[in-house]
Amino acid sequence: MINTVILMATVLSNGTFITLFQENRAFVLAELNLKLEKGINAIEVKEIPREIFPGSVELFSPAKGVRISSSRILYDLGPENLLKKYIGETVLLRREKGEEEPFTLESFDNQYIYLRCREGSLIPLKLSDFDRLHFPPKEGLVTTPTLMLEVESKRAKSTNAYLSYMTGGFSWDAMYTSMLDGNSMKFNGYAVIQNNTSVDFKNCVLSLFAGEAHLIQAPPPERVMLAAKSAEYGGAQKVGGDFYLYKLEGKRDIPAFSEVKTSFLERTFKVSREYRFDSHYWGSDRVKLIVHFRNESDDPIPPGVLSMYVPGAKGRPVFVGESRLEVLPPGAEAELVYGYASDIKVDRKVKSRERISKNEHRETIEVKITNGKKEDIKVNVFEHPYGMWEIIEHNYPFEKVDANTVKFELPVKGKGTATLVYTVRYRY
Repeated sequence: MINTVILMATVLSNGTFITLFQENRAFVLAELNLKLEKGINAIEVKEIPREIFPGSVELFSPAKGVRISSSRILYDLGPENLLKKYIGETVLLRREKGEEEPFTLESFDNQYIYLRCREGSLIPLKLSDFDRLHFPPKEGLVTTPTLMLEVESKRAKSTNAYLSYMTGGFSWDAMYTSMLDGNSMKFNGYAVIQNNTSVDFKNCVLSLFAGEAHLIQAPPPERVMLAAKSAEYGGAQKVGGDFYLYKLEGKRDIPAFSEVKTSFLERTFKVSREYRFDSHYWGSDRVKLIVHFRNESDDPIPPGVLSMYVPGAKGRPVFVGESRLEVLPPGAEAELVYGYASDIKVDRKVKSRERISKNEHRETIEVKITNGKKEDIKVNVFEHPYGMWEIIEHNYPFEKVDANTVKFELPVKGKGTATLVYTVRYRY
């Protein structure tokens, strides 16, 4: 015997738990109260996203002897579903002058809809003209996605259970703001959450999945479920050993087709600043403004766009630039370019190029730094010799960074200049 139980407003006060991935997916977990009869119970759950993955539906119950025996999604809108429902029935076709004529819907394929007129002749209508058809009211037409479950219970009981599923239509991105003040940076992280489904999710507890999940082999639903419920607010909890969940404080409504911005991270970092000229960018005389900081927390920082500000008059924030922050694991250091110095200029030129032999030549490079600032500064100059090279003369010390990069540090007096001159020998 099948007992029908209609579940429309059975989410408990604990609300709905949603774990948001950055790959256009979400894991939804709703706590329900079920009054089950012995045997098979037909359960209807409305307000399900059209983007749901039917095979992901699970029911977790602490009670023994309760399980889903089958599940399916009912939804009659959309061309294919609607046409299936009206095969053999009367539909109205809008003509060019606006009048409507009744036809019997016989069949359809991926190109045509086949209509039979009263005289019995068959008329093909292009599937692209589907919007010319009007469908009369029909009893039992399911106009919102509905999840139908058959839940088996070995005895009659009232129990709480967790209904879970994966759905598309959700995503989130991280955005950051920082206030640079001396050697300190106040750092705030925000999650921008997109709900592109047609469902309003109310009273939700949200968790952000940080990490690039291979979703065919994503962490098992029960692990995500437990972590979503137990993670501490304001921090991250490991899931599956390699991923992190950030649980957002409080409960939120995520309306259909909306974008919601909410805070999820607050940090203060010690920073160091750098002036850098890199000869890799030919023709550029600009000096980059770079900030360095280390993630000294136990939690990773997800990737996102970082907007940087400095204090202005009366403490008002002044926007000075932005940069892309890649994922920052615990203990890792970030190096971010947030702009270019307007009062530091560089003049770089090849002073001489001389062939020594068939397999050898040398070049002398000059890099002149002009400091328009009042204070003394240091500028790191990055040069990129190629092939088999050796620096044989130089007036400032250098550090070999890699096979094709060297770094010179030039101190420059306020309102003064400093000139780097070095000679490199190439063999080939």
